Amino acid sequence: MAAFDLILFDVDGTLVDSQRTIIACMEAAFIRYDLPIPSAAAIRHTVGLALVDGVAQLLAAMPEGERVDPYAVAEAYKDTYLARRTA
Repeated sequence: MAAFDLILFDVDGTLVDSQRTIIACMEAAFIRYDLPIPSAAAIRHTVGLALVDGVAQLLAAMPEGERVDPYAVAEAYKDTYLARRTA
């Protein structure tokens, strides 16, 4: 029998629904900056991108988004995500 140093299990989408949390945290980040909330479909479309890139894509779709730093919105997302995970 072969020995393994590491075994990984991909449970996202099977045992864990992370998209619900991702959508809720992104909505909260946009609310923090008084921006229109992107649709759940638009947010889902950014899943898999680097966080700042996904935020920038969502901001680019709205005129108000030009005045907001995507890094700041990404930090707001991280704050919300961390708060949810530690609650």
